[in-house]
Amino acid sequence: MPYPYKKMTEEDFAYICSVTSEDRVWVGDEIACEFYRDEMPEYGVFPPELYVEVVNRDEVSAIMKYAYENNIPVVCRGAGTGLAGGATCKYGGIMLSIMRMNRIFFRSITKTRPSPASRARCCSMCRRLR
Repeated sequence: MPYPYKKMTEEDFAYICSVTSEDRVWVGDEIACEFYRDEMPEYGVFPPELYVEVVNRDEVSAIMKYAYENNIPVVCRGAGTGLAGGATCKYGGIMLSIMRMNRIFFRSITKTRPSPASRARCCSMCRRLR
């Protein structure tokens, strides 16, 4: 995707709300300042244009497809505890939070190999396997 990226519009915000839930989407000044950076603010403080918390892969897929087709940058954010400046929206765009993706899915009934979603902890996996 070529730089410069597209600035988001009301149409873009409305689409993101339509594929997720409005109570998990924040725009502009509604976004908390803690999402402007990760744990290493020396790399910069950059506000996203839109912050969205996704809960499943269908939402992630729809948002990523839309962003790609419309040349909108996307930054994926877990807990924001990184020290490399990777969870910052240097070029604006969408901050895609995967913090709510914390369930564990089993790929097969016959196999006991779990497939953790983001942020699933080992102890929660162990409890499920018992």
